[in-house]
Amino acid sequence: MTKLKHLRKTKKQVLVTSIALSVIASGVIPFQTDVVNKSIAQMQQDMISGTTTSVQITQAYLDRIKAYDWGQLGFHAYLHVSETALAQA
Repeated sequence: MTKLKHLRKTKKQVLVTSIALSVIASGVIPFQTDVVNKSIAQMQQDMISGTTTSVQITQAYLDRIKAYDWGQLGFHAYLHVSETALAQA
């Protein structure tokens, strides 16, 4: 492995670890519903089968926003998050 590739891999590992630690420190228990590894069609099927609800999916996305966007390493990618998102779900 070249020195540059090793440095990139190390930087990525540090970033992932930092994000994980900031999530733990924030006290948020994120992602009780898997919204990362599932497609919209899979989440829709989960709702049809009763495995999850639209409220749980919405809460999982809100948790992700809180952890990654507003957390210690805040990316600040969202200009506005609806205050009525859960009610709409």
